[in-house]
Amino acid sequence: MMEEKIRQSAETLVRAHGGRAACICAETAAKWQQRGDQAAAQLWLDILRAVRKLEAEKLKWQVG
Repeated sequence: MMEEKIRQSAETLVRAHGGRAACICAETAAKWQQRGDQAAAQLWLDILRAVRKLEAEKLKWQVG
C-alpha cells in the first residue's frame, strides 16, 4: 500500500516538474532532515528512489 502511494507521488512530481522532480525530492528530504524529522526525510528519499526508477524506465523506452 505504501509503495503504491510512493509511486503515485513520484509520478505526480515527474508530471508536474519533469527533470527537476529528483532535485525537488532531494531538497525536500534535506529540509526534513535539518528539521530533525528522519521519518519524513526517509519518505522523501523513498520518493526520490521512485522518481529515479521512473526516469530510468522512460529512458529505456526512448532508447529501446
